Amino acid sequence: MSKKILSLFLLSLTLIIGMLPVNVFANDIGKELNIVAENLDVPFDAKININPELGLIFISTRVDKEKDSPYHEEIDLVDVDFGDQIEPESLPEKPTSATFSHKIYDRNEILMATAYITVKGWYSELDRWSEISSITATFKGEHADYFSYSSNKSGNTGTVSIYFNGLYAHSLRYKIDHYGKITED
Repeated sequence: MSKKILSLFLLSLTLIIGMLPVNVFANDIGKELNIVAENLDVPFDAKININPELGLIFISTRVDKEKDSPYHEEIDLVDVDFGDQIEPESLPEKPTSATFSHKIYDRNEILMATAYITVKGWYSELDRWSEISSITATFKGEHADYFSYSSNKSGNTGTVSIYFNGLYAHSLRYKIDHYGKITED
């Protein structure tokens, strides 16, 4: 009887010890990615998201087309001018668009790719209405071929899911308000 108890105890101890390094390793990866994210040169207005399972760090900012800088917080907003619309059939809808830059780093601080996501839509201040018409993404960089995306939209919101080698890596959600401003939630 004591041999059975001793065998059961040793088996239990072996299983517990075998599981410890996995948990410690998983915690170390998350801590390591947080340290890497802190060491990166990140603009003050950037959003940082970490995927510890794939070891990826996403740094998201808005692109200013005027200055060609991915770190500027202005939106490319179409001017609203109703002065030339004197016909009763004129529609108050106006187009708007915004492009967001999402730099993707690995755990070794190597820039894998940059995802440029462009959100286009329509808005009407008069009718207090807005709708996203399209969301597209392009990936640029040395490892851009490893990334893909899917998008969906519903009314004034839309979502882009980014995949790395076919595995889900991150989701980004966008919204357009009835003043034409497109934001990342």
